[in-house]
Amino acid sequence: MKLCDLLTLRNSIKFSLVVVLSILSHEKLCTAESLIYDPILDDNLLYEPDEQACLFREQIFEIEDELLNMTKTYRFNGTVLIGYKNKVVFEKTYGYANPINKSKLTLDHRFELASVSKQFTAVAVLNLVQQGLVHLDSSVSKYISGFRFENITVRHLLNHRSGLWNYMYLVEKYWSDSIPPTNKDVIDLINQYENRLNFSPGTRFNYSNTGYAVLASLVESVSCQTFEGYFKHEVLYPLGLTNVRTFKDLRDSLDLSGYQPYRYTYLAIPPSQFNRVLGDKGVYSTADDLFEWLIAIQNYSLLNEDISVKLLNADNGKYAMGFRNSYVNEYLKVYHNGLWDGFRNGVSYFPDLGLSIIVLSHTQCKGKTRIQNFIQNRLVQSFLGES
Repeated sequence: MKLCDLLTLRNSIKFSLVVVLSILSHEKLCTAESLIYDPILDDNLLYEPDEQACLFREQIFEIEDELLNMTKTYRFNGTVLIGYKNKVVFEKTYGYANPINKSKLTLDHRFELASVSKQFTAVAVLNLVQQGLVHLDSSVSKYISGFRFENITVRHLLNHRSGLWNYMYLVEKYWSDSIPPTNKDVIDLINQYENRLNFSPGTRFNYSNTGYAVLASLVESVSCQTFEGYFKHEVLYPLGLTNVRTFKDLRDSLDLSGYQPYRYTYLAIPPSQFNRVLGDKGVYSTADDLFEWLIAIQNYSLLNEDISVKLLNADNGKYAMGFRNSYVNEYLKVYHNGLWDGFRNGVSYFPDLGLSIIVLSHTQCKGKTRIQNFIQNRLVQSFLGES
């Protein structure tokens, strides 16, 4: 039996198990003991009533008060979530799902994660590495037949050190079809028109959407599935994350669209011609499922500890594999931001503190970073014992 056939058989078995497990998991989340409503606040603000939440209780109320002002000032429409260890200690929506007709934004709405999607792509690739189907220091051409640059390795792509040019320029210059391009089309454009690299692979860092689009094609080639199919069956379903999807999945009313502020109202942003290309963007999620994703990574639920260290920790300075690294005071911050078609998102995790901060928005809110940094700095100060 061929590898593709074995993977297909395994997926059908795993899907049946995951359906049962996800139902059980959802029931557990919906019990009265899981999240408790505080009448002092409102019906979209939740906190966990244990010692972990009590540690932040004073700070959370102070943050809530300031967020009311900041979200109005910056016309923020989105969701803010704060997690401590495995618990949600604060979660609230602000503004609207559709700011034109002012329909309500709920915790069930899914945001296009933009470049925050890259961590999902990295995990998909590293899952193949863990299975021994891919090797980090092997040439990409070993896995994608005909890929012209044999000196680019899988690790180069994950670390943004490949030297590949921006595929969007190739599409704008050479793509004439009325149907937007896919990942396969991007590979074909690279092979046909990219005659040289921007720099020799491995010699320097240059943030690259192209590299992660190529990684999605690598996943397809090795797994004998579409990227979105492998992503669902091998990454999401084993973790019970049934509320995460890609742009290519069937969209529904809970998948948000992007908007651009215009005077006192907003304009809807039309879909980009690049949206069918996955790997560099294109994952949709709620804040809740994104937090569950971070917990799964921290608990080595899908990847083992050795591989998870490669995912989260940069050995070349500032970028690991789908995550950036920096320091706030003496604390390591593992994070990534995303910007695409009106969506501005940020995910930060402080492993030494067990602290997670998620800010998702969809109306081109330039104040997103200030909101995110305010929460981050206020909570880090509490760990340092500062008021």
